[in-house]
Amino acid sequence: MQIYTSYFANVKNLPPNILPISITNITPQGWKYPIYQKLAPSDKILKNWKQTHANLDYIFDYEDEILSQLKLNDVMDDLLHFLKDDYTDISLICYEKPTDFCHRHLVADWVKQNHIQCKEWGEEYI
Repeated sequence: MQIYTSYFANVKNLPPNILPISITNITPQGWKYPIYQKLAPSDKILKNWKQTHANLDYIFDYEDEILSQLKLNDVMDDLLHFLKDDYTDISLICYEKPTDFCHRHLVADWVKQNHIQCKEWGEEYI
């Protein structure tokens, strides 16, 4: 299984073998794919960032409140359970464009620090 990241507006461009999985705390209406809220930022983290736009505080809070509470092996097991039918890979989805500050980039870094490949889908075109 390959892990990618992407954003909601790009889901329509993902190949049919990539299962999009929302990692947000609010998913768009009509979303027909899995939701994995364990990786979603909390309302508190989002509220603080919206007030201050302090990216370093967001990174610290997200790593402290979310990532440090998770074990990557457990997350990988959870994500593997979503794979069915013809899906072979997954893409962790949120709202921001690839060049915008976003928690999915923090998730990708966390995954890569544990020696698992994770990249933005289509990053060769960015």
